[in-house]
Order: sequence, then C-alpha cells, then structure tokens
Amino acid sequence: MNLEQRIARLEALEDIRQLKHRYLNACDLKQVEVIADCFAEGEVLIDYGPLGIFHERDSFVALYRELACHARVIDLHHGANPEIEVLGEDQARGRLARAGRRGSWVGSIRTVTSVSPANGRSSPPVLLLTRKWRVPEGRRDPKELACQR
Repeated sequence: MNLEQRIARLEALEDIRQLKHRYLNACDLKQVEVIADCFAEGEVLIDYGPLGIFHERDSFVALYRELACHARVIDLHHGANPEIEVLGEDQARGRLARAGRRGSWVGSIRTVTSVSPANGRSSPPVLLLTRKWRVPEGRRDPKELACQR
C-alpha cells in the first residue's frame, strides 16, 4: 500500500467514525433530517429487532419521529470500541458497541429507562456514495456492526 492509499484509508476510517457519531448525536438532538442523511437513499435494510425491519430510510425515520420527537423524551446515545475494516475504495464494515438511555419527564416526575434498540452492537455495511459514507444496512445485533460509504 503506497502513501496515497494509506492516507485515503485513514480518511475513510475517520469519515466512518464521524458518520456514526453524527448519527448518535442527531438522535440525541432530535435532528431528523441529519438522521435520514446518515442512511443511503433508496433501498436499505434497517433491522431494529422488535421495532421492525425497514427497507427505506423514510419509514425508519418516521418511527424515530413517532417515538422520540417529544419534549418529554431525553435520549443519550453512546458508541464505543469501534473496529472498522476498509474493504476497498467504496466499502467497509465494522463493529461498534452502542448503549443508550432514555429519560422522560411527565410533570415533575422523571423516569430513566434503557433504550433496548440502542444497546448492544449494530452491524450495518457502509457504502461510499458520491464520496460520502452512508449506511445502507443496519442491524441491531448484540455482536456486530457494519457500515458502507
């Protein structure tokens, strides 16, 4: 691998890390358009276990909006221990441990619960689309995570 390829690989790794953190932060901030932009357009596969399987990002984002976009809901998403393997100029895969907490305020009563779909590991492939990494597939999997550009 020459120097130019090594630099491109390092840039890809950082871009993928940024994509994952951008997604998690957008979930916390309820930035629905940013969440949607993290996923590939067109056909995708987002398997959120008991919450459903989605084949395009808009239906996934609609569920997010329904469950999370309320003033009383406070989310905290975290990602750690990334393992990312760049497979080529436009593909990568990896793992990321994810954890989440959801707080809810009703009047002066606050409840905190674990957010089941965010806990564990996710495993979407990652594709490079127009020089920007996007997630075309995501699975709530206690073992794996992948993404594509």
